[in-house]
Amino acid sequence: MSAAAETIRESDHEHCGCCGRQLPAREVVELGSTPGVFICGGCAIWAARRVGAAAALRQLRFTPLGGLLRRLTGREDR
Repeated sequence: MSAAAETIRESDHEHCGCCGRQLPAREVVELGSTPGVFICGGCAIWAARRVGAAAALRQLRFTPLGGLLRRLTGREDR
């Protein structure tokens, strides 16, 4: 077995995959498509600002709320 597999978790802290800080597990979230990689709230806000509001609005169309808005506005073709 490798040393990593034998390591016993001694605390409830995780490392942010962006800034590298070690934070309590309740202050980070696991990235959906990369299990074991976490990001803190500060880095999540930084990343969201870099992407910009237009990207958030584009993603909205794939949510149930976006579907409802399309039906209400008559824009089903998008």
